[in-house]
Amino acid sequence: MTADRVLAWARARTLPEWLALGAALAVFGYVGWDGALWDARYQLLLHLIGAGAIGAAVVLAIRGLPVPVTRVDLPLLALLGAFAVATASAMNHGMSLRAYAAIAATALMLPVALIAIRHRRSWVGFVVAAPVLVISVPTLIALLARRIEWVAVGAPGLPPLRLASEGTPFGSVAVPPFVIWPAFVAAGLIEPAPLRRAIRIGLVAVGIPLTILSGSRSAWLAIGITAVVAFVPWAWRRRGALRALRRPGPRTLVAGAVGVVVLGGLAALVIPRALSVTSLVYRASLWRDTLNAWGTDPVLGIGPGFMPYARQAAAPDFTFPVHQPHSHNLPLGVLGDAGIVGLLTAFALVVTLAWVAGPWRTRTPTGREAGLVLIGLGVGGLFEDLTFLPDFNLIAIVVAAIALTDAGAVRWATLPRGGRSTALGIGGIAIALTLGTAMVVSDAGGIAYRMGVDAAASENWSAATSRLERSVAIDQWQPSGFKALAVAADRAGQTELARAAAERATALNPGDSASWINLALLCQALGDRDCQYHATERAVATAQFFEAELLNAALSYEAMGRQTEADDAYRRSLLSQRLTAFSADWPRKVPIGDAALEDDFGALLEFNRLLAWWDMDEPIDPDAISDPATRALAHAMIGDRASAERWLETALDVGRAEIVPWDLAVVLRHHWGENVDRELAIAGAVRGRDFPAPDAEQREPRLTFDIGAFRAFPGDGLVAGARRLRTDPTYPWALETTLP
Repeated sequence: MTADRVLAWARARTLPEWLALGAALAVFGYVGWDGALWDARYQLLLHLIGAGAIGAAVVLAIRGLPVPVTRVDLPLLALLGAFAVATASAMNHGMSLRAYAAIAATALMLPVALIAIRHRRSWVGFVVAAPVLVISVPTLIALLARRIEWVAVGAPGLPPLRLASEGTPFGSVAVPPFVIWPAFVAAGLIEPAPLRRAIRIGLVAVGIPLTILSGSRSAWLAIGITAVVAFVPWAWRRRGALRALRRPGPRTLVAGAVGVVVLGGLAALVIPRALSVTSLVYRASLWRDTLNAWGTDPVLGIGPGFMPYARQAAAPDFTFPVHQPHSHNLPLGVLGDAGIVGLLTAFALVVTLAWVAGPWRTRTPTGREAGLVLIGLGVGGLFEDLTFLPDFNLIAIVVAAIALTDAGAVRWATLPRGGRSTALGIGGIAIALTLGTAMVVSDAGGIAYRMGVDAAASENWSAATSRLERSVAIDQWQPSGFKALAVAADRAGQTELARAAAERATALNPGDSASWINLALLCQALGDRDCQYHATERAVATAQFFEAELLNAALSYEAMGRQTEADDAYRRSLLSQRLTAFSADWPRKVPIGDAALEDDFGALLEFNRLLAWWDMDEPIDPDAISDPATRALAHAMIGDRASAERWLETALDVGRAEIVPWDLAVVLRHHWGENVDRELAIAGAVRGRDFPAPDAEQREPRLTFDIGAFRAFPGDGLVAGARRLRTDPTYPWALETTLP
């Protein structure tokens, strides 16, 4: 396409067209991805754009533009009805109503996408695919740079698929495959062949390495099953030619050998990740707590939008709840939110979509690709749930619209006139006003919240308190607002307000241990022992792994003179937070032995228990330890350097991409007087940041980000009187104090 043609095209565009293009590029370029989820101002922009798109479609329909009618409309409406009923019976009506508004708006994007594809086919393909390609390129460069650093610092072996502290603009490193391949399908809508070819080649060029480097077994499984579904009919049509491969010629043999080498290289990268069980253990806890929350109302569910908080509250006491915005399983997510009724209607929708728009129903390559990608997303959805990303939902809807259109499952009709249509219009306006009001409240409260935590980050506690008070006055259903207000008001010297906010935070989210600790400490400051005791009990029962709540609960019990409870909480803190041993001098010896926790954390528990033995002056038995890194430290603690070196080498061999073995390599070898420049470089590469200096300043973070709530909290989310887990010297150098 020449420059003159581009200019002519640009001059021919109207203002509404430019607004539509600009809004779409803003959504797919940033506003609908992970980063904007943390800022309510971008969420407001996304909601305005969505309302504008739906409103424009309605106006055009009223003016006589044909609207799409599809074969999935009935089950889609049934699913919306199931979510509506679940919202009416929800645990938290305020949060469920705004979530339902988002669900309804997302569903309405299907007719919007169908209209857009019919009238501006190329535009749809470009605004979806081009931003994904633009974002993916620097993402791939950043991931490759980490692997190049791995080689440059002399780390052993090939760079691993996953490294610590990695993320992407799409969210987790597991997300890109679920975005790039649907975008590839959308790019098939672009009508200028050179532009379509360029974008698709680019997506393949970044998509293959990003899919490998993602380490996402869900994506690999989805791609594998999709490939099988595509291969079977292809192989059947070519069965005659494939029989000839029984007598391979030289070219076939060479191609086969190259294929074996490529597959062998991929296997060397993929198999270690595929055999990792950590994420499976993580999902087991996530699914357990989701099912527990769903069990409170099996038929209708708890209502949409509240599962991240309900899951925390539903976790059995003394287990460690998982903070996640989703359930890592789409059917389970629907079951939790809308119960058995919702799951059955969702299943009916999926079956109907597969029946009318599966790849066997489509007529063009792009349509078949759309059907296959939908199968892949369905398979991936059994282990992932990316529906918290607005752009993922929109891209999936565009792919569904492509499949429906190509399969002939869409007919076009004008809106009927008369009394019936008027009644439907009035009902639609009433529903839109109700749901729109819920979104306005959510956005207004979220913006006030963001202003409050920004002030808190600047340590302007008076302004932070005022703005957070405004936030909770607007939005009384969001637990995060009250939690943040408790922290800010306490720092501003308003203890009574802080206590009231902490009480409300625990009422809305009774599974949040940090809020219980805040309440316990505030009640202690106000002399309310009964409140302090109850809050401390709940803090212990709901504590998170690797956090400071249990240490603070132990100190709270100790202040009340309850030594038995204090010792038990301190023991649990030692076993769940390794910094406990370096952060507090406990007045008594607490027996450790072979103590365990309700949740099995494997090597992490062994490491913490070893430090607990050291802290309590108990005998250290390396033979009782199975984790090589922990066993190396145990041998070093008792002065057996030769065994420590041997087990350290084993730990570095089997856990070369893990942080703990390299931490130990630096600390132990430095303690033994060796040069650790190489170990420091590799440890920094593994961490994704410089290795901390022994005397590095240990400051409380200005903000702490909670992925389960998509909210930032002032400081570390704890009131000023809480004990912080700081060590002297900085961890992991503090480990050197355990050595003879």
